[in-house]
Amino acid sequence: MRSFHLDESIDVSSRNAPFIRESVDWIVSHFGLSEAYSVADFGCGPGLYTMQLARNHTRVTGIDFSERSIRYANSVAKESGLSINYVHQNYAD
Repeated sequence: MRSFHLDESIDVSSRNAPFIRESVDWIVSHFGLSEAYSVADFGCGPGLYTMQLARNHTRVTGIDFSERSIRYANSVAKESGLSINYVHQNYAD
């Protein structure tokens, strides 16, 4: 499943990479997000949106019920030098 999330060229489990970048750019611009704001991504999966938000200088928390997704997102964020708070939790409870 993660391979489908991470394939940036297709819209299967996640939207394609250009769509995600455009969406995050719109969100940041429309709401005027900056370091002064905190954003929560419920159901963040492997962190595709959280990492884009962090690259736009927004404080981000990603929440997902999948421990594997959270571990993966944490490792990629650290490798990329992004400070993102990831939480392994079922947010629907």
